[in-house]
Amino acid sequence: MLEINLTKNTNDAIQGTLGKYYGRVEYKGTLGVKDLAKIMKKHTTAFSLGEITGMLLDLAALIKEYALMGYVVKIDDLGLFKASIDANGLTLEQGSRVSAGRGAQKTDEQLAEKPDAMQFAVGAVKMIMQATGETTIASMNGEAQLQFTSKTKALIKQLTGNAPTDDDSSNGGNGGNGGNGGNGGSSTGSETAGGGSQQTTGHALTITKNGSGTAVVSSGGQTVASGALLEEDAECELTVTPAAGVTPNATLDGSEIELTEDNGVWSGNFAMPGQAASLVINTGSSGGDGGDDLDQG
Repeated sequence: MLEINLTKNTNDAIQGTLGKYYGRVEYKGTLGVKDLAKIMKKHTTAFSLGEITGMLLDLAALIKEYALMGYVVKIDDLGLFKASIDANGLTLEQGSRVSAGRGAQKTDEQLAEKPDAMQFAVGAVKMIMQATGETTIASMNGEAQLQFTSKTKALIKQLTGNAPTDDDSSNGGNGGNGGNGGNGGSSTGSETAGGGSQQTTGHALTITKNGSGTAVVSSGGQTVASGALLEEDAECELTVTPAAGVTPNATLDGSEIELTEDNGVWSGNFAMPGQAASLVINTGSSGGDGGDDLDQG
């Protein structure tokens, strides 16, 4: 059971959101490898607690090792794990010096002062995960059972005079527009460490972020989803269902967002930008594949 708290938005950076309440998951704690091993031990007698712990630790190490070798590691019904980079913008001119290594991006002023200063292609290397199988947005959205915390129920009753109802799981969570659940930053109404997501069939999206850490996704001027961005530079997941037989593509300010296919659904990740940027999605549908500004308020 997922418990939901409500937080009132006090920032007017995004039109139509001031004073509205947005849901956030009430997390119960963190489970580490030893905790998971103890839980797994309760369900099996084939392995000892130490063996289960060792296997989990070995699995984590293998995922990291092969991701850093350039493989996409797929754990069925969990996710696709892969290494990604925060890329620096490079200025390629006669006399420029470029390294594939890691380092801070050189500013235009620095390059003007020293044109042959070493430019590094990578700002940082990181691990990202894209849901697959039983953890895709459709599956999670259908299985999740939701209710408000006791504190939030009391708040709703106080402000509205009506007691809230819990989620009717028999309706598959009444998913509605939450379709891509986390297109994290691009959002679907569910919380993820990186934000929310919005499944699309070719429409341009506008993603905005305000000071309270909320992402709002709109299409054609209409809000279609919202979700929480838990970090200032939250990782956003983009989930796309293209037209039949079409390989989709997406770019952010001209830089391609790498998309990985799983059962006809393509997913990719990008960081919520700190300033206006253009997000363009091409899915081969007639809905249009133009770009809209991706703003951070």
